Formats: sequence, structure tokens, C-alpha cells
Amino acid sequence: MKTKLLAFIISLSFGSAHADSWEGLVQKLTQTRSELESLSKETDSIQREKQAELDQWTQRKTEMDAQVQREKLRQLQITEKLKRLESRLKVSGKTDPQAQKKLLGWMAQFEKSVKASIPFNHETRLASVERLQDRVKRNHEAMEFVLSDFWSFVEGELKLAQTNEYRIVDVVFAGKKKKCEVARLGLAALFVVTPDGKTLKAQKAADGWKWRDIESTLEQNSVLSLVQNLKNKNEAGVYQLPMNEEQVGASL
Repeated sequence: MKTKLLAFIISLSFGSAHADSWEGLVQKLTQTRSELESLSKETDSIQREKQAELDQWTQRKTEMDAQVQREKLRQLQITEKLKRLESRLKVSGKTDPQAQKKLLGWMAQFEKSVKASIPFNHETRLASVERLQDRVKRNHEAMEFVLSDFWSFVEGELKLAQTNEYRIVDVVFAGKKKKCEVARLGLAALFVVTPDGKTLKAQKAADGWKWRDIESTLEQNSVLSLVQNLKNKNEAGVYQLPMNEEQVGASL
């Protein structure tokens, strides 16, 4: 109605010869305005979607930071208890059965912790604990020497929890070993790039650790970027990594 009224006013002022062309111009302007309004709505929708995605990644980062802090607190508590135990063992030597029992209890806890952690050098780490347990049980040497070696093992675990690492290792898929690029984020996450270019994440399931395929292109690129930056020993980076719990794939 407004368009026709404007065209009518124009025709009175300029004559009917130009009225049609002006009416067409007004229609185009009206259509353009409608398209701009539609584009604005679409832009608002995209912004809301991106903000929701950003909020999701922020929440994931917050959860991961909280997990890291809990792990640091747990390791600090273990450190303090081990120091007290070390003082006791230095006095008691190898004949104190109570201290021996205490030390075996701590080793059992660490063995359980290693089994529950990401599948990084599991066999080597577990073998170290088992050798230490065997030394305590045999009781052929002063406990302070065993404790010293156990403390070195604990420090190694602490270092794993606090550092990120790139490495090429053998990874087992369906009983077969493959040389893969591995990106380790402390003891919180483990990502793998296979020789054929697949990206996977180690994920805990009810029956043990599994490898889950990373299907999102964005997450795949982030993992590849993470691997490359760790390979180049870059100390900082921002990545959108698949940290949420989802259905997992093939067994380790």
C-alpha cells in the first residue's frame, strides 16, 4: 500500500511517464530492506550459535582445569605422606613390618592409579611398581633405599601429570602394533594420529580404555595442530579438542 501510494504521489509530481520506473525502484528498495532484515536475523542466529559453542568449550576447559587441580592436590598429599614415611624408615631400617606394610599400601595405590590413567607406557610404568613391591616383600635391603627408588618413580609420575609430550610409539589396534604419532596432555588426555592419517582419542570405558575416532573436521584439525606444535616443542597454543565423554571405538 505504501509502495503504491508513493508511486501515485510521484506520478502526480513527475507525470505518468516516470511513475512506473519510480514504482519499480521503490519495490527494489523494499525488497532490499527485507533481504537485509533477513540477513540480520541470520547473522544473529549464527552469533548465538557460535557463542553457545564458545560457552561449551569454556565449560570443557574449566572442567579440565578442575581435574588438573584435583590431581595436583592428590599428588601433593601423597608427597607429604611419603616424606613422613621416609623419615620413619630411616630410623627403623628394613626390620619394621609396620613401615613395610605402609609402603606396600602406597605402592598398591600407585599401581591402581597407573592402571586407571591414560594408556601411556602402561607396561613399563606397571613393571616399575611391581619390581619395587617385590623388593619390599623380599626385605633384603634397607627400606630407605627402596623408598628412594619409589620416590624417583613418584617424581616421574608427577612429571607425566604436569607435562605435555609428542612421541612416536607402538600403538596396538585389534592385536596389531602400528607406529603412531602421539600427543599426551599430562595424564588427562592422549591423542593419536595413525600412519593412514586417522585421528583418535584414548577414552575410558566401563571395560577399559578404548580408541575413539574423531569425526569432526574442526576437532581433527585441532588434534593435528596440537601434534605438530608439540612436535615443534611450542610451549603455548589454543585448541578445540574433543574432551567430552562420548561413545568410543576400537579397543586398545
